[in-house]
Amino acid sequence: MDLVVDTNIVMAAIIRAGDTRRLLFHGELNLFSPRYVLLELAKYGAELRIKSRLSSVDFREVVRRVLSRIRLVHSDQYSPYRDLALSVCPDFGDWPFFAVAMMNDCPLWTSDPALLQQYHVPTYKTVDLVDLL
Repeated sequence: MDLVVDTNIVMAAIIRAGDTRRLLFHGELNLFSPRYVLLELAKYGAELRIKSRLSSVDFREVVRRVLSRIRLVHSDQYSPYRDLALSVCPDFGDWPFFAVAMMNDCPLWTSDPALLQQYHVPTYKTVDLVDLL
């Protein structure tokens, strides 16, 4: 199953070893995210490390492992979907995730209530995926 993962899901997988991280490594999932996710992770990296309660070395390893499961998509690839994504995305900052989902014709895995309430791009919450897989 192809899915686009948003930053909240990636962060949840980094912070704790729970359902989100377990699902992220599920063999039936092919995961995509815009490279933009790297900027967001860099912005909140110090906060994430504190929340994870991991040493710096272990934190870097978890981030590396999590990102190794996600195909990072360059903006050149999804930019043709920019206008459409901007027109339907309820949060301007999340349009790259919508564009990648549109480009791959696949759902978005998110925990963001605004994104879950829109109907233009199919979405899954973590609990939905736990039940499905």
